[in-house]
Amino acid sequence: MAWLYGELDRIQPDAVVWPTERMMRDADFAGPQIAIPHHAWAKYQAYPVRDKVRIVGYEGAENYLGRWRSIVQRECDKRGWVFQINGDMQNADIGIALRDGEGYAQKNWKPGTKLANLQALGIPALCSPEAGYREIANGSEHWIKADEDVAIAFSALESSRSREVI
Repeated sequence: MAWLYGELDRIQPDAVVWPTERMMRDADFAGPQIAIPHHAWAKYQAYPVRDKVRIVGYEGAENYLGRWRSIVQRECDKRGWVFQINGDMQNADIGIALRDGEGYAQKNWKPGTKLANLQALGIPALCSPEAGYREIANGSEHWIKADEDVAIAFSALESSRSREVI
């Protein structure tokens, strides 16, 4: 919060576009402002659902996955699925939008970029319960709070019917 207030004081903006509603509320900025969720990449579009899950995809800096990387990999291995990091997300059947860490800024101020992309692809997402994701949620999300939630979500998404609904 000190950083945020310090930056506003240093920059003295006339108006602000925020990445999340939460950050906008936290800032207590008196001027014109709006929270605009992150858009999906234009290259992404939905495609027909495959009968069987083959690929679980993650796009982004691998270090953000932290402990989730090994948990997702283990659950994919159990099912014979491929956990693809920074490959072609058009090939993914399930997407990962998990971030390891408990910092206030990352839980409340990071934009929902990964989820926006997964929504554009029309695939279900395993998400960290962050403001940027919650603010754009559309029902395609499986909220992951504990290690065992990954296995529960994967089991729920195994059938093509459950993924078609999404």
